[in-house]
Amino acid sequence: MISIRKREKETIIIQNFKREYLPIFSYLIGGYSILNFLSMIKVDINLSYKFFLVGFGITFLWYSIKSYRNEKLITQVFLIVNNKELIIKIKEMKSSKREKTFLLNNIEKITIEKTKGGYDLVLKIKNDIEDRSIWTGWYTSDLRLIRKIILEYKVKGEE
Repeated sequence: MISIRKREKETIIIQNFKREYLPIFSYLIGGYSILNFLSMIKVDINLSYKFFLVGFGITFLWYSIKSYRNEKLITQVFLIVNNKELIIKIKEMKSSKREKTFLLNNIEKITIEKTKGGYDLVLKIKNDIEDRSIWTGWYTSDLRLIRKIILEYKVKGEE
């Protein structure tokens, strides 16, 4: 989910990931509800759904705690684009931040690539450097919109 704020000479794009982690909880609750319903209609699965929920729940909690300790859970990505540069600010858990700055003239190509975890917006920069800071889980419409905005500012900067 992105929000775009246009100003006179720059555009701020905020990519929000706070809600990306919530579907896992709804899958857990949905699986629990379905298996409970099946056990109510006398299908003998009491033991199997307990193993499923406990196993999946422990795995999810282990991954969440490990990612939280390593500060790998990204909550927001800020993109600030003006006529000269692209600034990417990544906000992670525990309020740690990383910042990258690229000149728009140095960006050679912007592509969208499908990866194992979703889709990445790949910025190919001079000197064979690639940046994959911007990504989504299962759709590309936000990435296409971000690419369009970056290319518009790149054309404005070349004029």
